[in-house]
Amino acid sequence: MTDSGKKNICEECSKAGIMQCGNCKSVFYCSREHQIKNWQLHKLKCNILKQQFFSKQEQQQPAAKPVVKPIEKPVVKPFEKTVQLFVYNLSSITTEKQLQEQFSKVGTVVSVFLPYSRTIKRGFGFITMKYNYSNQAQLDKSNDLSGSDEILDKLTNIINNTLNYEQQVRIIKDPSFQITPGANESQNIEQIFASNDLNDDEKAQKLNNLYIQYQKEINEKLLLIFEVETLSVIQSRLNNCSTASERVLMNIVDLITERNAFMPTIQDISIVRRKTILLTDIRKSYLDTKIERILRIKFAEDEKNEIKQYSELTEQLVRIFLNIHKGQDIGPDMIEISVSVIVQMIISQEQGSIKQNDDEQGKMEKDISIIDDEERNRKLDSFRKIINALGGASRFNLNNQQRIIDLLKSRNCVEFILNFNCENDPIAHDGKVSPQLRDFHAGIQKILKKQLNKDPIEQEQEQKSKQQEQVQEQKQSKGQEQFNEQIEDEEEQEEKDKYEKMKSDKDKREKQEEDGEE
Repeated sequence: MTDSGKKNICEECSKAGIMQCGNCKSVFYCSREHQIKNWQLHKLKCNILKQQFFSKQEQQQPAAKPVVKPIEKPVVKPFEKTVQLFVYNLSSITTEKQLQEQFSKVGTVVSVFLPYSRTIKRGFGFITMKYNYSNQAQLDKSNDLSGSDEILDKLTNIINNTLNYEQQVRIIKDPSFQITPGANESQNIEQIFASNDLNDDEKAQKLNNLYIQYQKEINEKLLLIFEVETLSVIQSRLNNCSTASERVLMNIVDLITERNAFMPTIQDISIVRRKTILLTDIRKSYLDTKIERILRIKFAEDEKNEIKQYSELTEQLVRIFLNIHKGQDIGPDMIEISVSVIVQMIISQEQGSIKQNDDEQGKMEKDISIIDDEERNRKLDSFRKIINALGGASRFNLNNQQRIIDLLKSRNCVEFILNFNCENDPIAHDGKVSPQLRDFHAGIQKILKKQLNKDPIEQEQEQKSKQQEQVQEQKQSKGQEQFNEQIEDEEEQEEKDKYEKMKSDKDKREKQEEDGEE
């Protein structure tokens, strides 16, 4: 029960009620005892009176104002994306901190990784960034493998306006690529060759499994895998390529050097030339020297054959050698070897030794035709690769370009090269000319035009000058020991000539003295 400020009549005794029913708020009592005494009668109508009381209260109260909720603005999510960058042409003193400060001007730098090889920085690195694109269209464009990228434009602008103007950057488009140090492949390869439980065929199979895996990797991943230690193991296990395991290992070298040749070139400060990214590691491992030695041996062996046909291994070695030396000076003797092999391949292509059989022939002929088609495509692909390598060797080196074109011209092979892998050529692969071939074609046409407009006397003088240069280069290319022996022989001959002359003069004087005395 609750107290009430109003004077009402007690339901039990009709006196002034001072206490109100706490449930219905409609009846009054003078005391607690009278409420209990009257409850048996009151409880029958208490709930009804309660409903009437509260209904009346609600009618008397003013209507509540509607609650107006604030309008929530939609949250605009930023067009953020994680971007993986490949940075190359770095100096040996570039640090991870410097790259982080430089690239943080564009976005959030998550990580920076600079790989080492024998405690020396390799001149390239990997950066993971989070970047907010300006709109959805730019974000979608960044996923296009052939499209330009907003972040790349901004980074290039920053790099061009700093002292690191030689530094270059490109975006890794493969989303599956992880910027982590590669596994120690040198141990994997060495364990296969050193195993006493495997015969050569089993070793070749295991190496071929590695080769298949390497084919699936992107170029940047191969750069991580094949550092000096791995290349040194490969070099030490390559001898004369007389075993199946060595041939598979040579296929791995072919893959590495071809992919490396298609990567961007960097500035070789020591000789002011362009070079491939892996060239320094290849030279430190002496793999380039080993490839040249094997190529000279195989070329000499093939030269002794009456058929005058170079083996597939020799063709592969030429391709590897040219890819390694992209942009570098190549000696005239090695250019002579390379062009000789390529010319023979051109002759084979022109002869069309592999022909398709007619569809009306028997099943055996059809089966042979299928094999011939595969063989023809394989040879075309091999020839295409070696011409690409030849174009790459002359692309950034005018000396190589001039020597190569002169040799091709002297053997009437220039026209075939110009028409190969282009839209008008029926044997074109896809109707597109690679950058190496495009520049190679342009270089050939430029030199031919220049030679065509030369005066005959000028051409003769230039030819003599070239012959003198070749003689000088041949002298320089000889071993130091042979050169010293030649000098010693010449000096010895001079001493003999002097002695003979002195003896002859002495005899003459003695004879004159004898004649005078007489």
